[in-house]
Amino acid sequence: MIVEQLNTLLTISDNDSNEYIISSYLLNNWKNIVNYKMNEVLMEIPVSKSTLSRFCKTLGYRNFTDVQYQLFFEMSKVHPYKNNVELEEVIHLKPVLENKKRIIVIGDENSIAPLLMYKRIFFNIGIEFVMKLKNSRPIDVLQEFCATQEDIVIYVSLYKTNLELLVNIFEHYIEVTDYLRKQDISYIYIGQMVDKKENEEYFLQIKPSSNVSDLIFQLCQAFEKIYALLSVENN
Repeated sequence: MIVEQLNTLLTISDNDSNEYIISSYLLNNWKNIVNYKMNEVLMEIPVSKSTLSRFCKTLGYRNFTDVQYQLFFEMSKVHPYKNNVELEEVIHLKPVLENKKRIIVIGDENSIAPLLMYKRIFFNIGIEFVMKLKNSRPIDVLQEFCATQEDIVIYVSLYKTNLELLVNIFEHYIEVTDYLRKQDISYIYIGQMVDKKENEEYFLQIKPSSNVSDLIFQLCQAFEKIYALLSVENN
């Protein structure tokens, strides 16, 4: 599906790359994309005609017109995400989620990879959802996205507890939390945790499990809860 292809490119590409620029433009303008001629699009983004044509063929389409109609078809068929989450489970997160324009997800690649599908889900309620699937320090990701107080940063750790992150300097966790506090940027920790005295102020706990599928299920449940809370706020 082209939407997943474009979201993947956003996640793995540098922000100044042609792949990122084109993917971002297409997703942000999908509602009117079928009305645009290729030359009109080229006036909006700094890429050449040959680059855009090559991009379309790389995705598996014959030309830009095929991309336009496939993107519009997929996005127009998207229905609001449904869930049965009780808001009481996430009401403590409300202070840090209010009026946020963007979610920035950071953490190790194995922990955040299952979250790619949520880019489109949060897009449906007007919340940008960004992350990077590449070997980058979390602090570098925050700086690349120019994190501000209008963002909510979510640190994800499926396979290590917050205490393990704190004591291992190579995880850069302390560096990240210190940076966020100095910049007065709110964050939520989603992951495995130790006893209560080590809990983050805002968190959703992932219970330990030897089953990777169970950990991923818990992670998705956590993001469904956040989605449910933001859906109410944005409607």
